Amino acid sequence: MATVRPQIPSGKLRVLAVATATRAQAMPDLPTVAEAGVPEFKADVWFGVVAPAGTPGEIIGQLNQELVAVMRMPDVEEQLRRQGIEPMTSTPGEFAAFLRSDIRKWGELVRRTGAHVD
Repeated sequence: MATVRPQIPSGKLRVLAVATATRAQAMPDLPTVAEAGVPEFKADVWFGVVAPAGTPGEIIGQLNQELVAVMRMPDVEEQLRRQGIEPMTSTPGEFAAFLRSDIRKWGELVRRTGAHVD
């Protein structure tokens, strides 16, 4: 959203839908791909912070606590939303489960379609 949104008012880009599971707050009138006719479609763009394997749990917990605090700062949330980015936070366990799920989902798609990088 952050990279394409500036192209919309100029007419250089016509957006048909968002790939996320829910409508974007920045463009609430824009349907999701699922609403537009491709059921269960969801392809989120996300950013996360990871640490090396073996990093002590208390360090991971402290980093998570500080990052969540930053993400919840009103000025940070406002700046992200202005760019069309929906701020989200999670626990380290939730993020690990999300990563495993995403790797399975996209890995299966790559295997099934034979997609590769040129």
